[in-house]
Amino acid sequence: RQSPINISPNNIVSGTSLPLLDFGLYSQVAAYLLNSGYDLRITGTVTSLAKTGRPLGASAACASGYDFKFQGKKYYLEHIHFQTPSAHTINMQQYDMEMHLVHRPCPITNVSDPSTVNVAVLVQANAVGASTTLNKVFGYASQVAAGYGAAVSIGSVTLAGLLPTNLDYFY
Repeated sequence: RQSPINISPNNIVSGTSLPLLDFGLYSQVAAYLLNSGYDLRITGTVTSLAKTGRPLGASAACASGYDFKFQGKKYYLEHIHFQTPSAHTINMQQYDMEMHLVHRPCPITNVSDPSTVNVAVLVQANAVGASTTLNKVFGYASQVAAGYGAAVSIGSVTLAGLLPTNLDYFY
């Protein structure tokens, strides 16, 4: 279905029958925070077109394994983008922010391949156990506030540190 989606407790599919979300080799990478003109995103390098950039460690991820595996297929993490407030809701509750982890298939043979797996993480400000990695990333946000194309190196980022400690999910 098209976004936004309200996840209703009455319609949740959960349990051990769901395919595993395997974040495999989410590792530490050099990254940039980029203002694409409509969102903030984390990417591997900055190019002249703010909506693109080198995927976050894609060639290394596909050569040595994968960043993410879903239903037996391996993917690399292309970029992460953020929107505020969340588009998706749970029981009609909107969250402060939504983080989208955008994955493309390995091996990297056709960068125009439209197939992606997007993982959405709903984020509540000041939540218990908040990600220190996410706090680090947003410590740079004021440096890209100038608008489209503004970018800043955020140094080394541990991708797994952006994920919640509880990886329960539903769809």
